[in-house]
This record gives sequence, C-alpha cells and structure tokens, in this order.
Amino acid sequence: RTARAWALPLAVVVLGSLPLILASRSQADQVSWIKPPTPATLIGLLAMAVVAVAAAFLPHPRSGPASTASVALPLLLVPQSALVLISLVKPVYVDRYVVFAQIGAALMIGLILGVGATAAHARWPLVRPWAPIAAVCGAAVLALLPVETGLRAPASRVDDVFAPAEVVSAVSRPGDGVLFLPAARRDTALVSPARFDGLKDLALTESPLQSRTLKGEEGSPAHIRSAILKSSRIVLITDAKPASGAARRDAAKRDTLADHFVRSSDTVVRGRRVEVYEKKQPAGRPVGR
Repeated sequence: RTARAWALPLAVVVLGSLPLILASRSQADQVSWIKPPTPATLIGLLAMAVVAVAAAFLPHPRSGPASTASVALPLLLVPQSALVLISLVKPVYVDRYVVFAQIGAALMIGLILGVGATAAHARWPLVRPWAPIAAVCGAAVLALLPVETGLRAPASRVDDVFAPAEVVSAVSRPGDGVLFLPAARRDTALVSPARFDGLKDLALTESPLQSRTLKGEEGSPAHIRSAILKSSRIVLITDAKPASGAARRDAAKRDTLADHFVRSSDTVVRGRRVEVYEKKQPAGRPVGR
C-alpha cells in the first residue's frame, strides 16, 4: 500500500520532468566547471548519513501514518547520494544544488532534540522540555556565527575572472597562443577581451557567436595538439588547483604541453592560475632563452 501511494506522485514527477531533462542535456557544458567531490566532502556526507540513520532508530512518538524519520531520511540522503554516485562518472555534485535536502537535516535535528528533551524531562522533572532545546539552539547559533559571516565575505568565493586577465596582459606577448584548461576558464577572455588582444586561442574553432554557445566550440584533440605544436610560446589559464579531468580535449592540452614545452612562469591570483610555456629546443632550452 505504501509503495502504491508513492508510485503515483513519483510517476507524475518523472513524466512531468522528462521533457526538461531531455532538453537540458544539450546544455550540459554549462556545468562542466564542476569538480569531482573531494575526500573531505565524501567524509562529511558519510558522517551526516551515519548520524541521521542512527537518529532514525531513536524511540520517538509517531503522529500520523508517517514518522518524522521516514520523511526526513529520504529527503536528506537520496538527492545528495544520487548526485555523488553520478559524479563518479561525471561530476555534477555541488552542495548548493541540493540545499533543499537540508530540510531533512533540520527535521532529524529536531527529532534528536525532541527525544533528548523528553528524556531530560523524564529524568529531571523540574527541567522543562523547551529549556534544553533553547540552550542547544542558542549554542549552535553562536558556534556557527563565524562560519555564516565568513560565507558572506568576498574571500569565500575566490573565483575572480578579472584578476587573471590582468596577469595575462602583463605576461603575454603579441602572437602568443592561449589555452584554457578546462574550456570553461575561457570566461576570463570573454569578460576581458581587450586583455587578450594579439593572442591566438589555439583550441577554439568556432566563436560563441558562430556556434551559438556561451563559450564557443573547441576542436578535436588532434586539432588542439597540432595548433599547440605550431606555437613557440603559450599562455595557459587554469584553476589554482587544476583537476586531473579525463576530457580528451583537456588531456591533449595537458599532455602536449608536458611533452614539448617547459613552464617559464606561474602566477596564482584569486582562484585562477596563469602559466607561460615556451617550446623546448633540441638542447632542452626554451626558445628565446
């Protein structure tokens, strides 16, 4: 009976969302910037899941056909677990994309507080149930206040697209090639095109206007490799901590630079890295040195 009750709304949701899902697949590159979950993220999610499941086994009163845990656990665990599992193949997990799942966390915390307050009142009748709840909530607000204020500071989102453009303007020379790893880092050039005057985008085959896309279309790995080998000096814009992505185009950029070029400068600025590569001479010395 419970399965049948869930099946109907689930079928309606899936069928109603299916057109949007199919249409949005062609725009998947808009989330190509997402990195694989870090070990710290996975450990945090696992710890939260363990605590939530343990809390579900606490003795607590039921009000109606569904318990608090039966609603909170799926809401908290299913969206996040599904995205993390998908991210093993293609990274799509970002915590803010599933922030609605924290409603489940709030329900589980309320459940834990309620059970604890009831137990405290049973053991010490003079202690009103609301007193320990108020104390815990107040302590939590004070403890999390520095975290909350930090999240709202400019330094909490270090992903500046303008600062690396200034660095490119300072370290590049007319005629240099430029590469973006991954391709999403091309946003630096799109917002500051004047800083890239005189540079040749080696991987790009169609501009955003020509391809009717946000960042343009890059060529095949063979095209990228050939274009890189024709250049003697290349400016690379990447992340401050580059991810070892498996995209074939990105692998072509990374491997060709490693095999045929040496890095002559490396600048990290507000979440981005700007590197300059010079082609190796037969003797192993970079061009122009």
